[in-house]
Amino acid sequence: MDVSAFVAALAVVMSPWLLQNMQTSRARSFLKESRVLDGEARDAMESRALGTVSGSRHGLIAVVEEAHRMRRNALARRALVELRTLTGHTDEVYSADVFPDGKHIGTGSGDKTAKVWDVESGTEMCTLEGHTEGVFAAVFPDGQRIVTASADKTAKVWHVELGTEMCTLEGHTGGVFSASPVRNGTAVITAGADKKIILHDRLG
Repeated sequence: MDVSAFVAALAVVMSPWLLQNMQTSRARSFLKESRVLDGEARDAMESRALGTVSGSRHGLIAVVEEAHRMRRNALARRALVELRTLTGHTDEVYSADVFPDGKHIGTGSGDKTAKVWDVESGTEMCTLEGHTEGVFAAVFPDGQRIVTASADKTAKVWHVELGTEMCTLEGHTGGVFSASPVRNGTAVITAGADKKIILHDRLG
């Protein structure tokens, strides 16, 4: 047998072994990257991957894709860490907005109030009372005021530090579902159940 024939025969014999070896190496390499998975999930995935290398290439690809998915889910769970829970409302909370300086949060609730919270400590700074129905929205047009929208057909403007009502925005004949600051916070748009969108340019 000449050299070329010998090499060809050896390649035929070794091909399945080489393929399996390469697939095993690829599986192990990928699974090292999946160490974010917990021990039980990682062991199960490794067992499935290594058990697939002797089968079809498509089977290994399917296992690797599943490992990718599990890794993404595990990373997402790690990223979404609850820092604190703000408690104080006595009914459903419909909205939350962050103060421009990032240090305060405003919330609106079905308990007919809005609240302002300190982000760092999670403590309630003040409760804004005056609406006669639930508050669907509480937004900050600037660093001094908060605007609330309510099912009582009105929106109200409040002074954040004092916690006092500055004015009531009227015009809707149905509940006001949302409020959005415009013109750099000098005006606000409200949308209501009466199918109207109103621009209010006098915020107290």
